[in-house]
Amino acid sequence: MNSGARRGRGWLAAIVVAALALAAGLYFGQRRVDGDEAQARAALARATWTDDRGRTVSPESLRGKVVVLNFWATWCAPCREEMPAFVRARQALEHEPVEILGLAIDSPAPVSAFAKELGVTYPTVVLGADGIELMRALGNRPGGLPFTVVLDRAGQVRARHLGTLDQAAIERLVREALRTG
Repeated sequence: MNSGARRGRGWLAAIVVAALALAAGLYFGQRRVDGDEAQARAALARATWTDDRGRTVSPESLRGKVVVLNFWATWCAPCREEMPAFVRARQALEHEPVEILGLAIDSPAPVSAFAKELGVTYPTVVLGADGIELMRALGNRPGGLPFTVVLDRAGQVRARHLGTLDQAAIERLVREALRTG
């Protein structure tokens, strides 16, 4: 098979995956997701990543802060729609003990360009396909995007949301977590 045909099949596969993620996001969108708390705690306890700034981060290393984990991908249209709200929320919450992390289900090159294009000011981590298993462990069984998890200052899951969030919803979830943990 020539490289053009392989490239074409790769693009076709990417389009199919994007369409499925979009469909799942639309079907399950604007919905809170429940999960097994023990499974979520175990998955978060094992999680360690290197962000786009070269820092090693983990939910454990961020104890004392409310942590917002936003799973997204460059090919996810609802993710593109939602990300500016996270940028604005981060700015509005800059004096609070809050960390927003963008967790990309993607590969490094497109993530960097995409984050720059959208003016993402919060740290991003490239998880690749491994991120799908983490999402599922956190309660997102269908694996749809975008998916957001809010941890309180003690590292406990306080909110899960499958689908897009606007700035007001992000800030409300963070303020609730600030009060409870």
